[in-house]
Amino acid sequence: MGNSKSTSKKQKIALTNERQKQQIRRKEEYYLPKSYYDIDRLQRHHFFVKHVFGHNFSCPLEETLKTGARVLDGGCGPGVWLLDMATQYPNSHFYGIDIEPLYPSQIKPANVNFYRCDLMQLEKLNFEENSFDMVRIGFMNLTFNEEIYAKIIEKMLKFLKPGGYFEISEVELIYSNIGKNFTQMMKTLITSLERSADLTLKHENMLLATGQLTNIQQVIRVTKLGSSGGFAGELYLSLVEEFFMGPIRMLLGEVMDMSPKEYEQFWQQCKAECIELGTGVPIKRIWGQKIVI
Repeated sequence: MGNSKSTSKKQKIALTNERQKQQIRRKEEYYLPKSYYDIDRLQRHHFFVKHVFGHNFSCPLEETLKTGARVLDGGCGPGVWLLDMATQYPNSHFYGIDIEPLYPSQIKPANVNFYRCDLMQLEKLNFEENSFDMVRIGFMNLTFNEEIYAKIIEKMLKFLKPGGYFEISEVELIYSNIGKNFTQMMKTLITSLERSADLTLKHENMLLATGQLTNIQQVIRVTKLGSSGGFAGELYLSLVEEFFMGPIRMLLGEVMDMSPKEYEQFWQQCKAECIELGTGVPIKRIWGQKIVI
């Protein structure tokens, strides 16, 4: 009888774990990029960020890249950052990792290589430790929770050379001049995906907690959504709209108990608020240098 109870308990635990995995996979279907629609949006997002900062990176690696560096991009998506960098710095070599093969497999510069791999399983790749001059991750605050984010930083730091730079680019989830409707939309997004609104505020502590980085610096650029933000504001508002009117709308509409038509109307109210108030979206770059022992 004891064995029967034990077996029943194990079955319940297994069923609960499987349900949790299914819920995670279901949520991932809503926001992980998978289609040409997503690729196009991410490509335009890349050039928007480049326009806002004036460069593809902020850490002081320009001269090393000109002469020849090795750069690793974790969660590279369609690889547009790497392709842009590889064209600009032909003497350097660039490596991208992503769990979804959205990146080009054939038509690409010779100095770019892509690998399909989960960022939590980087040990499967045959990269030597301490072999990259720059390691970066970008725009993962809706993909990973705080615990996983910190673990990925630790895993990727193993590949960074002493003296090399680790850089994070991220859109903050706490906006300025935000209206009540868009506040509700953002809260629903963050809670539905079980993420933290202040994750980007914790990046510095995450980097310091590794005990491997020094000279940590950051720069923040704020873009006002809509015409008050000029060209960048108009472009970014269109990207935000494409995101909220993309597959994620099915999850958010369900959570807010809205029909597709009601959700679309609600988004239009959010959009009007952003334009009227000049809602400010901060984008941060933070970087540090690996300690030379």
